[in-house]
Amino acid sequence: MKVALQTVAKVGDAYTTPDRRRVSGPMLQQERNRVHAEVVSFRGPVERFGSTVVSDGATDGAKRPVNNLLDVSPECVEFILAKDCTGHTKDKKFIANQVTGYIWGQPDPFKTVQVLMDNATRGSWPPIEEECPWVVVGPCEPHVGSLEIGDFCKLPFFKERATPESATLLEQFQEVQAILGDLFFPAQIDMCLAFLRPVVLLLRFSDSDLPTASKIQYYKFEVQEALKAVNIDPENPPWDMDAEDAPCPEALKQEIVSIHRYRWDYGYTILQRTGYLLDPECVDMDQHEDEETMESFRRFVEKTYYYPKQPGPDASAEEVAAFKVQCASQLAKRSAAEVQLLQYKMKRGVFARETVWDVAKVVSTPDFWFLFGNSVKELQLVGMRATAQVSGAAAKDSCRRDSGSQHSSRCHEACAAFDR
Repeated sequence: MKVALQTVAKVGDAYTTPDRRRVSGPMLQQERNRVHAEVVSFRGPVERFGSTVVSDGATDGAKRPVNNLLDVSPECVEFILAKDCTGHTKDKKFIANQVTGYIWGQPDPFKTVQVLMDNATRGSWPPIEEECPWVVVGPCEPHVGSLEIGDFCKLPFFKERATPESATLLEQFQEVQAILGDLFFPAQIDMCLAFLRPVVLLLRFSDSDLPTASKIQYYKFEVQEALKAVNIDPENPPWDMDAEDAPCPEALKQEIVSIHRYRWDYGYTILQRTGYLLDPECVDMDQHEDEETMESFRRFVEKTYYYPKQPGPDASAEEVAAFKVQCASQLAKRSAAEVQLLQYKMKRGVFARETVWDVAKVVSTPDFWFLFGNSVKELQLVGMRATAQVSGAAAKDSCRRDSGSQHSSRCHEACAAFDR
């Protein structure tokens, strides 16, 4: 919107809109050429470093159910397809086939290192990882977080902090939103208008180098700019968010961290650390004055992490041990993918095989395997995740060495295609 207004201001009053012939003819072709050149410029880095496939359901203008696929990297977001799901049941098999079909249809299937979806499609995650063992699947954390943040607004703790000024501020924000269109997530506006500083503090625990916090901080920045636009200082809003009798999650965090320092020092991402701090087994959580708030955030943490089905109370020791190994595998794979994407974002280059173990030390993968047992095959998958983004012959050789017997027949076919 800002660029459009600036452009219109530059051309002056003499500007006239192009006619239909120009729009559908030369101008359309010029725009197609520009977009094509832009996409081509992105393909090199994506093929070298890898990318994330994002899948999400939607309803189009004709009220047809569709499934959108996007190829996302720090360089760009490329639309892949919108599959018309009319007549189909969008079950886990259907969604998994959509994603794996795209991955295997690429000249280099190994360039896809991560798949993100909303939490409702959790059943399709294991089939995708089974079909493409080098890919880690997880929830879109901003998507899940925005839904959960909406529930925070309903809690009595936050409702009590609504002031008469909030009604006026809400009207002003609605005016700003009408101008800025889809710039904000509705839940992000709700978060700010309900004065949810404790929630913002909790969400700041998200690693600042990961997509979750990047999105949250980005929208927070935009909301601050909107506040300035309506002549309100974001640092000194017309309400008291620091009342002495208000529970302070930041102080609570420091207290728990001092007690459970060993958990904090493992080097997990901060959101994972928060998940451990909110573990129901932490007796210190009983000291919190607002259990409903912490329980709501605990649900948020649980929704954003994918673990195998927990064994029942009658499970054997072998089943419990297998469950722990599976959990460790998921967390190790997730950590490796996060570090890989972080390296990509920071433009530090492709991982060499020699650096995989150094990276594993940073994300504490060895600690997990020391505690829960060692599995060579799973560690091979972690190594493959950190090297699979290299395209061409290097991808074929490194993935073949790392995966060993884990490759499916389709994976062997893809490797054979590289030879040709």
